[in-house]
Amino acid sequence: MALRAASTHQEERVIRHVQWAFGGIGAAVGAAVLFPVHPLAAVAGIFAGAIASALVAYRKAVVALARKWSLEDPPRTSRMAFAFYLAALECNGLDDISRARLERCLVEADVNAGVFSTGRVAIYRRRFAVQPDDPGPAFLLAAAYKQGWLPQDEQMVPVWVRVVREDWKEHPLWNRFNLSRSKLLEDLVNIIVREGNITPECVDVVARAYAANPGQSGWLTYLARAYPPRTDPQALKVYYAFFKHSPRDTANTRFLADYVAEHLQGKPWEAEVLRAAVATGGEERPRYIQALARCYALMHCTDENALPVYREAFALKPDDTQILAALALTLAHNKVYDEQAEEVYSKTLKSEKTLAPVLEEIGGSIKDVQSAMAHCLAQRGAQTKSAISLYARAFEHDPSDAVVAYAYAGALAAAEDYSQKAMKVYAVAHKNYPDDIEILVALAKAYAQNGMTNHEATYIYQKVLHARKEWPGMCESVAALYAKEKRPPELALQLWKRLAEEQPQNAQVRKWIAAEYLRRHETKNALSYYQLAAEIAPDDFEAQLMTGKLLLEYTNDLNGALQALQAAVALQPMHLEANLLLGDTLARLEVYPAALTVFEHVLDNIDNNNVHALRMTAQMKHLTDHDVLAAVKLYERAVTIDPENIEVWKELAEFTKDHGMVDREIRALETLTRLDPRESAYHVRLGELYVIDGDFRRAEEHLRQAISLGAQGTTVFTLLGEVATRVRRSA
Repeated sequence: MALRAASTHQEERVIRHVQWAFGGIGAAVGAAVLFPVHPLAAVAGIFAGAIASALVAYRKAVVALARKWSLEDPPRTSRMAFAFYLAALECNGLDDISRARLERCLVEADVNAGVFSTGRVAIYRRRFAVQPDDPGPAFLLAAAYKQGWLPQDEQMVPVWVRVVREDWKEHPLWNRFNLSRSKLLEDLVNIIVREGNITPECVDVVARAYAANPGQSGWLTYLARAYPPRTDPQALKVYYAFFKHSPRDTANTRFLADYVAEHLQGKPWEAEVLRAAVATGGEERPRYIQALARCYALMHCTDENALPVYREAFALKPDDTQILAALALTLAHNKVYDEQAEEVYSKTLKSEKTLAPVLEEIGGSIKDVQSAMAHCLAQRGAQTKSAISLYARAFEHDPSDAVVAYAYAGALAAAEDYSQKAMKVYAVAHKNYPDDIEILVALAKAYAQNGMTNHEATYIYQKVLHARKEWPGMCESVAALYAKEKRPPELALQLWKRLAEEQPQNAQVRKWIAAEYLRRHETKNALSYYQLAAEIAPDDFEAQLMTGKLLLEYTNDLNGALQALQAAVALQPMHLEANLLLGDTLARLEVYPAALTVFEHVLDNIDNNNVHALRMTAQMKHLTDHDVLAAVKLYERAVTIDPENIEVWKELAEFTKDHGMVDREIRALETLTRLDPRESAYHVRLGELYVIDGDFRRAEEHLRQAISLGAQGTTVFTLLGEVATRVRRSA
């Protein structure tokens, strides 16, 4: 409900009723006392009693009751009690404490009743002054001001300030007096702002209102004027908001910039304020420029827009390590390589130990500055030791930097450095500058020195040869590299042939060519070059061996093969392959005693378990000494060493067949049926042998197996029929 005005007439009537009650009692007492004297005296007694009651009994009784009721917990606030409080306050017999208590009860009664009396304004004000934390008098006065019962005066603002406090935000008196807190707060703030009242309480009220409604520019302006010299977070937020609202307000901008300059954190809004402060000019501009540069540094700002700020700040304070580091880093990131930039880089690198941590703090690295300095030196073509050292560090930091790689490569080439480390530099430089012949040759030399024969190296060698920029000894060194490859490229054969033409007495080159042709299965060409090598160098074992081997295996020139292999064995008497090939050649030439001597030499002195030597020795002994038993023992020794060798078992089976050794032949054939189960001839022969041996059942098994494997001919079927008949008869 809304606050309503108290009825003075009604309040006075209540008081009169109390007075008449006390007066009536006094009149009755006076009449009773004086009536026996005379009836007229009784009338006089009535008036006298009434007056006495009104003047004496009324005062005492009212005050006594008012005091009593005010001391109750809680005190009475009914309208009857209200009348007694009001009547008691009009008496002069109250002490200060009692009067204050009665005034409190009276105010509480008005609050409960929702009434306001202009006659009790003084009481309301006293209660508000004595107990500002009591909501009752505060809300009474606030409502009276709001509803126009009281004119606006200097006491209204303190009352409203008290009422809108945060802990009374949900107080029930808002609803009782039908007050809108938000509207009252808005009106209060507007009054404070209009009057420019900057007491702490008023400032706090405006701040709270602005926090809830930041769109009020007038309130913002008030706070921006009222807050200084405060620098708490709330005040800073207001200053910045006012700065955004009124960027041309120099006082606010500079005040905020002064604070920011002393408390830099590297925030974007700080840079914005400092830029505005710099634009205002004045004596403080240099300080703002330096602060802005440091702010940019903390923000890791290295774009071109920050460069003028860093330059000016550095000119003002060249010994500031943070500004120097930021300037050097920004110049490097923007690829500035002029003389002034070189001076900055040089100064930074001279204090590398000091500035390296600073550069890391602002998001950079000393390597960025080294790379930039390397670019400056590269532009001048510097090749001093210090320049090379700087190129090396810059290249390590960024191996893809074409400019640094090119300058570094040029310096390394001038120093004739073709190490593996230099090779990587040449490769990057050539990739970016493929037409530079000096770099191309340096890369080829580095590849050759480091034994590179991969596809990239081959391509580089070809480019050098095509450009006719080969260096002395290039062909020999590169050709030797490819000789180690299992599958050398076409370039290798070209180099080897070129060397063969240039060096007609070089047997090694011809062997390389021969080996490559042999790998390509061009046997004729391979033999030709091996023969040339053997002619040039008769004591070259490999040339003699390969000549004899190819003549033996691919031609009918057994005499030529014999000559070459004899030369090879003479050079290396204990070489196994040479001796075996020589023995085979002698055997094919039917020089059996000489062949036997060679194979016995192999078994006695080189490899006594060599199966091929055992086989050939067995054959040669049979052909020369006709020693069948010795030959069989050699075959059996061979199959013992290599029991899975089908060829040796075949030879043993054939040899024992020729010499009627049935048991040994059966053993050999049984083994062959296991090693080569798809061959029917072994089963046919075993069937025949078991018939001779009288074992018809086994003979039948092998003959049937031979037929199942595809054996043809009437002989097999006829033999099987005879064997089957004998088996049935024996059963």
